[in-house]
Amino acid sequence: MRIHEVQEEMERGTWAQQSREQQQSRQRLLATDERQCRSYLTLARETVDMMHYLTKEVPDPFLRPELCDRLAAMLNFNLAQLCGQKCGNLKVRQADKYGWEPRKLLEQLVDIYLHLDSHKFHQAIANDERSFKRELFETAASKLERAVIKCASEIEAFRTIGEQAYNVLQANQKKDEDYSDAPDHFMDPLMQTLMEDPVELPSGVVMDRHNIVRHLLNDPTDPFTRQPLAEEQLMPVYAPTEVRKTEEKEMFYAKLDSVFEQCPPWDTLIVLGDFNATTGTVRDGYEICVGPHGSGTTNINSSLLLNFARSRRLRIAGSWYQRPELHRWTWYSNAGGVAKEIDHILVSTRWRILQNCRVYQSAEFFAADHRLVVATLKLHVKSRRISRGNHTVFHLEKLNDLTCAHEYAVAVSNWPSLLGTRTSTGLLSLEPSWGETWRAEALKKEIRDWMAAKNISKSSS
Repeated sequence: MRIHEVQEEMERGTWAQQSREQQQSRQRLLATDERQCRSYLTLARETVDMMHYLTKEVPDPFLRPELCDRLAAMLNFNLAQLCGQKCGNLKVRQADKYGWEPRKLLEQLVDIYLHLDSHKFHQAIANDERSFKRELFETAASKLERAVIKCASEIEAFRTIGEQAYNVLQANQKKDEDYSDAPDHFMDPLMQTLMEDPVELPSGVVMDRHNIVRHLLNDPTDPFTRQPLAEEQLMPVYAPTEVRKTEEKEMFYAKLDSVFEQCPPWDTLIVLGDFNATTGTVRDGYEICVGPHGSGTTNINSSLLLNFARSRRLRIAGSWYQRPELHRWTWYSNAGGVAKEIDHILVSTRWRILQNCRVYQSAEFFAADHRLVVATLKLHVKSRRISRGNHTVFHLEKLNDLTCAHEYAVAVSNWPSLLGTRTSTGLLSLEPSWGETWRAEALKKEIRDWMAAKNISKSSS
């Protein structure tokens, strides 16, 4: 930008109006900026070339939550610099002298957008509140058309990305309104956003996974205790999805099993939530926990769930009742027509309390992709009579008699001397005993009664 300003001054008459010393100072500064500009542009060109190649060949790593938001923000910022209101500040004379190729850079940036075109990337673009604007994509598309940089189909696909991101932005704004009264423990403690994939840190703090993983990319420590922290130490708050590592899944069920160890054996145990696993239809070896109406195909997540249920003698409620498919699946994919039964209610087999289990299609919560699962339980609660046995009965009503209360107070006041109660210094305590307090209260009551009998009030004394 400073190169552009100095070149503009040289073209206008303001350069001649400056003194020789000012001109020499500006020229030295211009030479320094030109050297830095060539160096920075060389590095930037190599970086963009590498990003262009990698996003085309292996796009999946760039769509991970901890990277996707950063990459989208970087692309949006550079697109705003090239096509925004201040893009004229990037115009310089003899652009080849610096290796400045704005047309090629714009083409590569658009290609990266197209390489990563997906619902996840649309969300990341919309999350960038600093640079993303719907109009920016339209302006960039117009420049592409005028300069014949991309073909018509690619330009239309680029426009569609902007429209999809704008739709996500509107949905996010509506979601923010719906979730404005969310409980504090639902919010990420660092970013104050509603947690989508909560994980527990070794310090006990619960955070959203992509926020803590993004923090660990810069600083491998717990942000609350500053103790060393690795991604492998993050404990999922709900069952990991199929794409997670096996070690992470095993750690989740180990933690859940440790919670069971702390429960009294006579308690009625009920576990419910999103297990990200189907039960399958084959019951061999799992007859105690899976009923005749299981669903889906088994995978690693299914094996972990079934092994846990069998080891803890828990019945998976939904598999024991025949229902239409419409009242069976508990989750559907927003991106496609995939529906599964992955939310379960597990009930202890020790007590035959399970009566029914079904899914309610009409129950929706803030456009969530999960449906309400309801189980009917029949609890047999027995009353227990507490036997008094040889318990001592205290007749406190006798203390209403002043003579009895006075005798009791005197007796209690003598307890320290009878028991030899002493302080840490070996002397009897000077603190008023409970018996002395009773004696004082009894004396006050005697005085009040005597004054009332004599019709003497405090004011006349």
